[in-house]
Amino acid sequence: MDEVESPYVLLNWLKSGSEEMQLSALEQLCLALLQYENNESLIKFYPPSIYIPILACLCQDVDISFVLLEAIIRTITYYMQALPHEVINRLVNTKGSLIAICTRLENPNMSNPIESDLTEQIVKVVNILNNKLLHNFNLSK
Repeated sequence: MDEVESPYVLLNWLKSGSEEMQLSALEQLCLALLQYENNESLIKFYPPSIYIPILACLCQDVDISFVLLEAIIRTITYYMQALPHEVINRLVNTKGSLIAICTRLENPNMSNPIESDLTEQIVKVVNILNNKLLHNFNLSK
């Protein structure tokens, strides 16, 4: 398997403003999320409390490319599959993040492969969020 850069390097790449570095960071972060079998280690090395707000803020950039946005949403999806509670809390508490993500569903060009993949990833995020909220609602009855 490929070696993943340190969490600090990935954070710096995400904050760099360089789409190339951000894409590389997201690719490596996805690889790390898929490799970790132990959620406690995942939280320790790639804490959602740090990564999710950064990813959510990047989603709010209206000028972001579809390629970068798709990679961000895919990373959020992988995070949600591994750590749904932690990620949902961070997404909900990052002002404007869910609106920014869902706004991308307004007029997708499904004939464009990148926009189609982006739409699929957003639907996965919304589906996971919906299932967790329904589950929590049913438990509170």
